[in-house]
Amino acid sequence: SAFQEIYGFQNSYFNNRIYRFGAAFRRQLPEAGRNVYAGNVIEDISDIVFDFDGWRQSMSAAANSVDYTTNILADNIFSVSPRCFGMLEYKKDKYLTVKDFSAELQKRLFAGSDPGKEYSKPLMRDPSAGDFRLRDGVECRAKVFVPWGLKECVGEWEFRRPAAGGKMIVPDASFNYTGEYMHRTMYMLVPRNNLTLHNFQVSDFINSPTEDIIPSALVFNGVNQYASASNADSKRDMHYKFRTFTKPYDVKYNGSERQTFDMGNNNFLIELVFDGRKGTVLSKNDGKNGYALRITGENRSVALELFCNGRKFTASAVMPEPVDGVERYFHHLIAEVDRQNSEVNFYLDGKKVKTSYSGEFPASGSSLSNQADLLVGRNAAGEDYFAGAIDYLRISRGTLKNAETNIDELYNWEFAGPALKR
Repeated sequence: SAFQEIYGFQNSYFNNRIYRFGAAFRRQLPEAGRNVYAGNVIEDISDIVFDFDGWRQSMSAAANSVDYTTNILADNIFSVSPRCFGMLEYKKDKYLTVKDFSAELQKRLFAGSDPGKEYSKPLMRDPSAGDFRLRDGVECRAKVFVPWGLKECVGEWEFRRPAAGGKMIVPDASFNYTGEYMHRTMYMLVPRNNLTLHNFQVSDFINSPTEDIIPSALVFNGVNQYASASNADSKRDMHYKFRTFTKPYDVKYNGSERQTFDMGNNNFLIELVFDGRKGTVLSKNDGKNGYALRITGENRSVALELFCNGRKFTASAVMPEPVDGVERYFHHLIAEVDRQNSEVNFYLDGKKVKTSYSGEFPASGSSLSNQADLLVGRNAAGEDYFAGAIDYLRISRGTLKNAETNIDELYNWEFAGPALKR
């Protein structure tokens, strides 16, 4: 197999050239879902292109445990004559054509269910001699957002459209590698901070400036639409039972030890790709303690509010004016809270911008922790609904400096990095 995934979790395979293998993609255990296969050029495959039951154990008995809905297949191209194009459950189903395989992906509510386009002619110039350039008239390229690494990411959401009829959630893509991740066989069991969508339809997802595999930005109407992640679920205790190749495990984990989006006296930052008109973008506060990120309509500024023991501190920066004739104008924003230096920094479209303060910055050692849920698109009082669109959102328990990086490095990677090179 060109790509053999044993115990995989949250992998993206895009813009590869695959030539003369028995299988293009083989996934031993598919339960975790969360994979992307896009923009790949696949030629001369003899056995199977997509094998989602590579361990040959037949997933039919455990089909309900497979998270098909978070998988995306899109914009690949093929010149192949395999014995079988795709398989999901060994000895139960084999799909001989792209069309048949795509129809089954739709039934199982894959977020991206169109594997791509099939050609009857060679795609690459001379792959047997090492020339993997595409032939004239053949095009294939997928745009997939690849975020730069940050310290202790505790929430990360790519607003990719779910399948019609699927769960209206935005999966949490964060991966904060703590001691709770005990073995690769159980990564998928660790609680995720998925966002539940309220009052949205699939049609509210639009094309994204950072990805083109499926619509990957979500429009908020400013009236009644919002998303939420449960504070209690993010801290719930877990009892893990799993087996590796050598022994079984039976481990209890205290959820209070898990790092979450509930901030104490630590540094943190919020990263956002959005088109904001007005309203609360993000809220994690109970009115006494917590934080919120808002777009104020009266002077078009972005404001980060910190609540501590009933006192509010606000840091704000001016947003650019909308561009005439442009319906959606997305910006990249980082709002960074440095508790050690008692400051908030804003970075807009890759540049640090002037910040103004009002109120008293939370005292050293004081906590912002609270029991409120994380809300995206409105405040805790059920007011100030966000009007705009969100493409990408991430929360990290640290500053850029804590992550041993800077805004230039992050911005250049995300918006001009290797993943975007042609």
